[in-house]
Amino acid sequence: MAKSISFRDLAIGFAIGAAAASLLPVFLPDASGRRRELAKAGLKKTVRAIEGGVEKLSELREDVEDLLAEVSSEMAEEARKGDASTDIRDESETG
Repeated sequence: MAKSISFRDLAIGFAIGAAAASLLPVFLPDASGRRRELAKAGLKKTVRAIEGGVEKLSELREDVEDLLAEVSSEMAEEARKGDASTDIRDESETG
């Protein structure tokens, strides 16, 4: 099962990547031409992670909506049963 990525982890990863990309010319002067490609690769990974997070949130929202619908249905059924038992008690008391 894949580990879910939190927004905090994503922000930290992005910050580390941006810092590394900005320091790249200092440590590797001949690699400064690759900064754009490295930045693009990092952004692609970030976008994919965000899209995965959005998909997971969508699934979670659907699950919660289903659960709420079930609970609402059960509560309505319990209320109907409660009303029916109240009606029976009322009839026996008046009769």
